[in-house]
Amino acid sequence: MKTKFSLLAIMAAITFAASTLTSSAQIAVTPAIPVNATGTNYQDSELLARAFLNYNIDHYQVYFSGQNLVSNQWQYTGIQLGLDPNQYVTNMTVNSVNIPLPHPLTGIPIPATGYQYVNVTVNALDKYGNVAATGNFNTNFLAQGGLIPVTMIPSFPPTAIQLPPGLNQSSINVAVTGSNGWGWSYDPVTGLLTISVFDNSTSVGYTITDNDGGLIARGTLPFFQAIPGAGTDTNSVLELDNAGGVLNLPLGSNGYNYANSLPFDGFAVRNGSYVPAKVVNVPDVGNTSKLYVYVGGPAVKIEVRQLTVSGPMTLIPCTTTTDGYGDTTAITTQYVGKCMVTILPTGTNAPGTFFLDLSRSY
Repeated sequence: MKTKFSLLAIMAAITFAASTLTSSAQIAVTPAIPVNATGTNYQDSELLARAFLNYNIDHYQVYFSGQNLVSNQWQYTGIQLGLDPNQYVTNMTVNSVNIPLPHPLTGIPIPATGYQYVNVTVNALDKYGNVAATGNFNTNFLAQGGLIPVTMIPSFPPTAIQLPPGLNQSSINVAVTGSNGWGWSYDPVTGLLTISVFDNSTSVGYTITDNDGGLIARGTLPFFQAIPGAGTDTNSVLELDNAGGVLNLPLGSNGYNYANSLPFDGFAVRNGSYVPAKVVNVPDVGNTSKLYVYVGGPAVKIEVRQLTVSGPMTLIPCTTTTDGYGDTTAITTQYVGKCMVTILPTGTNAPGTFFLDLSRSY
């Protein structure tokens, strides 16, 4: 089905140095049209539709360039358009000069003499700036009011193929048929070969061989299949760890926080030597309460220091107790602001891990 992406008469008042503009070019953006299956460059409309559905188009970017002959001299014109989801022009620059638009319009201004050596690129983007689809058009001559047909090609997600792990990437040869634009990468740890296709082919074959021509794998790209070994969720979750094992534990609106199985994975300098420690930042005490610190597990020393603008942080006095189980509690004797809690093991045995509970105390 064709979707009209028309850029009609835009501003009769706009005058270029080349000529007075009285007409415009129309862009027709057409989703990829299926052709007969030939085994190569086959376009499955359902797969293409699925690729389009992966994104919610928020806006379009159009880049137009062309030349016209004025007084026996070629003059270059570059036009950049921003379009809303309904394909109305909301902003336009001509040769890097912004053209104020009193209201959304449509149209690429074309001089009476037309443009030669025309290139047009259209990008459809979601609200995050991801390219949902792209299309291109070029012609040696575009007359005033001429149509600019653009076929939009959706962005396909990368496809992963399971290969044996530990292969040397330099010894892998990848051949792809049915696509004019593609790229690949191999992860020797997982054995996953990832292939990305950049055109509208939906029947793409791959052959992987070694440097001696030995066959490693062959098949057709399984678009939209889960990455092997990753289940149905193929998102990679960020796991952010602070240097030095520093843990950030805000008290939040509830006034407390806790953590289980904390290791002594940092170090602190005491008496000129590095000793095992766990350092925890509590950023939101806010001088509205004392701080209660409970450590369950190994024998420890608890120190609380308040942030200062410069110089050493202020060591805050605490009332410290140890119960019959050997667990330690420390409560500051005064209200504190943004502070740091340092937990130091004091026993002779390996410190192991511990439970930490933080809360406000009044």
